[in-house]
Amino acid sequence: MQKVTVIIPNYNHAQFLGRRIESVLSQTFKDFEVIYLDDASTDNSDRVIAPFLEDRRMRVIRNTVNSGSAFKQWNRGVREARGEYVWIAEADDSAEPTLLSRLVPLLDQNPQVGIAYCQSMEVDGSGRTLRSFDYWTADLDQERWRHDFIASGLEECAKYLVVKNTIPNASGVLFRRSVFEQTGGVVETMKLCGDWITWVRMLLVSDLAFVSEPLNYFRSHAGTVRSATEQSNVLVLEQYQVISFILKRCPVSLEKRNQVLADLRNTWMRSFHFRGMCRFLRQGKAIFRQARPVDRFLAWKVAMNIVQTVLSACRKELGARFNIHPRKWRDEFLASWKAH
Repeated sequence: MQKVTVIIPNYNHAQFLGRRIESVLSQTFKDFEVIYLDDASTDNSDRVIAPFLEDRRMRVIRNTVNSGSAFKQWNRGVREARGEYVWIAEADDSAEPTLLSRLVPLLDQNPQVGIAYCQSMEVDGSGRTLRSFDYWTADLDQERWRHDFIASGLEECAKYLVVKNTIPNASGVLFRRSVFEQTGGVVETMKLCGDWITWVRMLLVSDLAFVSEPLNYFRSHAGTVRSATEQSNVLVLEQYQVISFILKRCPVSLEKRNQVLADLRNTWMRSFHFRGMCRFLRQGKAIFRQARPVDRFLAWKVAMNIVQTVLSACRKELGARFNIHPRKWRDEFLASWKAH
């Protein structure tokens, strides 16, 4: 049995696929198998993968119908895995040859660690380096992610993962398959935050190891799931689901709890405007149901936003139709009063 199973989920990433596979097969750590999962690609992915199939470490599983979910592919890949550890190497990302040789020993030497991950670099569609992902965690702690560490999983959830997904790219993660299976795998119904809640569930029963050297290259391009801004309500709903899950299970300080909920509440409220009010309320029902048990100020905030939005719309309508400007009148009155 191989020590590591590398899962390469792909859907229409032919232009990046060759580089991805090369960066896997060129790993200096050699004890691994590769499961290539094609989710019914319609581009020339089959042509790209063909030359690599001579490598006996490669297994290919093709869907005849698209699954509609990257996270379903994660679960399927792990079900097929034989390795003790799993690396989900997304088809549009790439890695340094030493990624596995740095992460495998952390799991070997620390049996309580369920997840080991490295720092990532963000690159564009042509592979040009944009920035290190240390920017993503700098608001939480400017120094912590500049050094290697091993941390309590529970503490990681209560201090950092309750704020945001501090393990931002699965391609930089090596995890213990037994812990993934013990905690039920990925929540397939999630579209954007399935990775985040998976790390949380695993870290409630295991610890975390981090390597500060950037060994993973996350590709940001027009086809990435998170670039679809129209899914903002989906994102807020799933953020509430993850944060509620953590708050119910971890000893989060009251100050941090209030700050996290206030930030998320304000993020959601910023999408609120008069013309889209009905749509906002209709789409927001699921968010409200999810958030209300943990956020006691949400109902008040929603009500205040509705009142303020309606009043603002009324002021604009009065001004446009009848040249009535209450604020202008107020300012003129105050100026006149001060003059006397």
